[in-house]
Parts: sequence; structure tokens; C-alpha cells
Amino acid sequence: MSFWDDISGLAPTLVAALTGNIPAAAASAAAFIAKQFGWTDPTPESVKKQLPTLTADQLIKLQQIELQFQQLSNDSEDMELGDSQDARSTKVQLAKMGYYEKTTSNLSYLIFIAFCAFAACLFIFPIPKENTQAVYTLFGILGTVMVWMCGFWYGSSTGSKTKTNILQSQLDKSK
Repeated sequence: MSFWDDISGLAPTLVAALTGNIPAAAASAAAFIAKQFGWTDPTPESVKKQLPTLTADQLIKLQQIELQFQQLSNDSEDMELGDSQDARSTKVQLAKMGYYEKTTSNLSYLIFIAFCAFAACLFIFPIPKENTQAVYTLFGILGTVMVWMCGFWYGSSTGSKTKTNILQSQLDKSK
């Protein structure tokens, strides 16, 4: 078993971010670890070199750092979820006051129609070889916007999980 296999049991989120293929995640995890340990070089390469030299006490501290990192990540997800909930609740409040704002609905219809038309065009028309990268990139962006739009109207899986946990905890309290 390698060092990284061993340490990923202690700090799975940090190790995954640090050793993964996403440079921004690696930089974020490295900076977080370096700051907590007081290291002067917060680069991923430096942190990867210093982690194998940790003492037993420092490994315990790394577990605590992992918990802090997870908490920050959860707080960030909660803020994103709150954004969508606030937007939906604002729309509901406006409707209760008799003001039916149509911009959000119309924009959603437009995104849906554009996505479907774009997908159909991909099957009907040949893509010039020099434009393939740009066309697929645009389709990916439009697909991402489509996912965000569905998340706005129907809620996110994170929101569903949070609601399920809240309902479960209330059910447990009532027993």
C-alpha cells in the first residue's frame, strides 16, 4: 500500500483534491493545508512533498483539518442551495402579491428550445472539422445551463437530500 492510499483514509477529501486532475482544487487544498500547518509554500507540489514527513500528532491535526475543509465545503453548498431557494421563494412571493414575472419562465422556455434545436442540428447537419471543438463546447455550455435551469425549477439533488435529512430528524424527534 502506498503512502497516498494510507493517508486518503485519514483525509479523503483533501487527498482527492490534492492528487486529482483539477488544478484549482489541488491549489485550494494545498493552500488550506499549508495555512493550517503554518507552511510558507502553499503550492500543491510542496505540500505533497511535506505530507509524507508528518508525525503522528500532525496526522491527527490533518484529520481535524479534513473536517474543517469538509465543513467549509458543506457551507459553500448550503449557500448555493440557499441562492436557488431564495430565487424561487421570491418568485412565489411576487405571485402572491399579484405580480406575475414572466422573464424567468420565458428565459427557461428559450433555453429549452435552444437546447433541443441544437441537439437536433447535431444529428441533422454535418459539423465542419475546424468547428467541431467550438460546437461541442457550446453544446456543453448550453447543457450546463439547462441543468441549472432544471435545478432552479425543480430543486437540486443536494436540496432533496437536505430536505430528506430534515424530515428524518424531525421524524426521529417525534418518536
